Amino acid sequence: LKRSGLRKHVAISPTNFLFVLEPVIIAQQLTLIEYSIWMQLKPSELTAQSWMKPALQFKSPHVCELISRFNSVSHWVASVILWQETLQVRVNVMCKLIEVAVELQQMNNFNSLLEVVAGFANAAVSRLKHTMDALPKRHAQMLETVTSLMDSSSNYKLYRNKLRTCTPPALPYLGVYLTALVFIDEGNKDNLRGMINFYKRRQLYKIQREVEQYQVGQYPFAKHPLLYMILQELPHHTGDELYRLSLKREPRGIQSKRDLYKVVPSASMQSQRKRKDAIRAQNKRKEKSAGLRIRAGKKLQSSDRLDETERSEDPVDVSPSALPPSGFEESFKTPRSLTNSLSSSHLAVNVGVSDARAESSRGAASTSTSPSPSPPSRPTLSPTSGSPTPTVTPTPTTAPPIPTTPSPTSPPATAAAQVSPSGPALSVTDRLNRLANSSVFELEFDDL
Repeated sequence: LKRSGLRKHVAISPTNFLFVLEPVIIAQQLTLIEYSIWMQLKPSELTAQSWMKPALQFKSPHVCELISRFNSVSHWVASVILWQETLQVRVNVMCKLIEVAVELQQMNNFNSLLEVVAGFANAAVSRLKHTMDALPKRHAQMLETVTSLMDSSSNYKLYRNKLRTCTPPALPYLGVYLTALVFIDEGNKDNLRGMINFYKRRQLYKIQREVEQYQVGQYPFAKHPLLYMILQELPHHTGDELYRLSLKREPRGIQSKRDLYKVVPSASMQSQRKRKDAIRAQNKRKEKSAGLRIRAGKKLQSSDRLDETERSEDPVDVSPSALPPSGFEESFKTPRSLTNSLSSSHLAVNVGVSDARAESSRGAASTSTSPSPSPPSRPTLSPTSGSPTPTVTPTPTTAPPIPTTPSPTSPPATAAAQVSPSGPALSVTDRLNRLANSSVFELEFDDL
């Protein structure tokens, strides 16, 4: 593939093959197409000017096919140049076609070479002054070389000399032979003084013999089926259509390239503007979607902050229904703020109960001088006798202080708050469990 000029994994079509293929592969396929027609040409087709008479064209099918092929390729060359809307792309296409022409010259395919040169010589292309001036110097010299080689002055003198010195296989320009045949046929009569004009017949045979000597040999090129099929049917415009298209590309009165772009806003420039507008619109949509995501994130953050604020500002409900059930400590960790508030509220309840009982005990002591009855004692056994001795052992009435965490909002605990009148003190967790297990808050009030 690399040697033949084809690129791997490139799909070719009638519109892009000139841009994706190398000039050598295009020249090879053009040569194979026209040389196959040339090899089928017979000497009988070159007599009686049958290719010029509609009623006799059936006698010269291959001559007519080569003529039609010449016109199609030359118009295709002009069309493919004028189809390009911008000057730079036209220059690129011209450079590619010039390189194809040079390859055709090296292959001794003078018929196809003149087809390309005729496409450049078309009036619709030759008037493109700014496009021709923009050609690189090297390609301009190459175009001048092939044009001078196929110059028709002096009856194609340079071309004839080149054809004589080349080695077959070669594909001569058929038009030279057809022109010579027409001159011989028109300038000499068939009969002279009632006899056959053998001079005319010798001249006709000489040309036919020269055509036959170039029908020897084959080109050692591989046939590319897809490109071969594309080059057999080349699309093109007619002469009038090409000239109208040329006036659109470079109108009359244009003095510089800058004026050309001002006067002729090409469709490619418009398409470039459309592509830029589409890119801008796409970027705006992306920015808009990104902005929506950012705003949505901000809304989520603000809603989270609002929820946290609301949760921090909510009052603490200490009712039994709001407290966690028993055994819920393992699966749910009570927040520190809720624990502190509950412990402070329970301390306040204990302090109030203790103060009330202390005041009632002091009032009872002031009114009555008799000592308060001591709590019942438990009889103990004496170590010397087995009978119980009525010795009374007083039972302590005070309990160890309750370990509590001081809260900044709770009042300072007094000594009375640390005395439990009903028994040993309970921890905060036990009190919370008792509150949670109780159905009514007042039932457990005395226990606290």
